[in-house]
Amino acid sequence: AKRAEEARKAEEARKAEEERLALIAKEAEEKRLEEERLQAEAQKIEAERLLLEAQTATADISMTTEAPTSSSTDKGKAVVDPYVEDKFRVLEESIGIQRADHQNLEV
Repeated sequence: AKRAEEARKAEEARKAEEERLALIAKEAEEKRLEEERLQAEAQKIEAERLLLEAQTATADISMTTEAPTSSSTDKGKAVVDPYVEDKFRVLEESIGIQRADHQNLEV
């Protein structure tokens, strides 16, 4: 009878430990999913910031438009400061990378 009681207690202890470990695993998975959600949200915010910066750069470019030169092929084209043009290109590339990263997270 004593051995049966010890075996029963050992089995109860094993089950309790199993339940405790299952709970820890569940909590770890919930934290991992929350971390992924927060990362995706941070990337979305960064992409929106880059888009806004690109829109601002576009507005800056349109403000730097000068009168067209005498050449008919340049008619209506803006003269763009090389620094602004380079910054705009970098922003466009960054936005493309952010969008690709965001789409990868959604898949």
